[in-house]
Amino acid sequence: MDYDLGQEICRKLRAGYRNTIMELYNRYAHLFAAFARHRLFDKDPHEIESVLSKFWLELLNGKAICKYNGKASLQTYLTVILNRRIIDANRKLARERKAEPLTHKNEEDDQRHHQQTPETELMAKEQCKLIQKALVQLSDQSPRDANLIRMNLEGLSYEQMAARELNWGSVDPEELKRKVDAIKKQFTRKETGSMAKFKNVLSRCLDTNGLDYTDLLNC
Repeated sequence: MDYDLGQEICRKLRAGYRNTIMELYNRYAHLFAAFARHRLFDKDPHEIESVLSKFWLELLNGKAICKYNGKASLQTYLTVILNRRIIDANRKLARERKAEPLTHKNEEDDQRHHQQTPETELMAKEQCKLIQKALVQLSDQSPRDANLIRMNLEGLSYEQMAARELNWGSVDPEELKRKVDAIKKQFTRKETGSMAKFKNVLSRCLDTNGLDYTDLLNC
């Protein structure tokens, strides 16, 4: 049904009937507005409206709708497109903040920006659930790699990881060094290392939910 709707709107847009986009707007506008408010770093209503306007204008040219193949729901497909525009806006804001001179006013703005609200707390919990889901999936594939990632997320250094695997006991310095070197190689090895495996699993979890790595910044 979603696929048929997408194809119908595609044909009408290509034929020049721009008002046909209102069918999508009436169906999803309130959901997409709430999604943008949740995910945009800049909570200024004008910025939210600007991002939403760019999103709807992007749909008007018909290319995005015509690429819809029905593998996901139409709502999910459109949410992914909107999320890309949100990511662009968040990256732009991050660059602007980085370029600003640090003043007392900017510090106050940053404090307000990072202040946790019920909405941001909920988002952070959802994001952390995705990380935990990825860790569970990695555990099924490679328990030791998952354990190394967990220790890394706890903030442990390679030395502390080695000490934990050696049960924090009194060990020979050479044995500890060998353990540290082995863990470092396992953790950082390209394509087959712990971090590489975790990123692959996490990417699949993010794709399933129409998210991007920048969505994990608040986690």
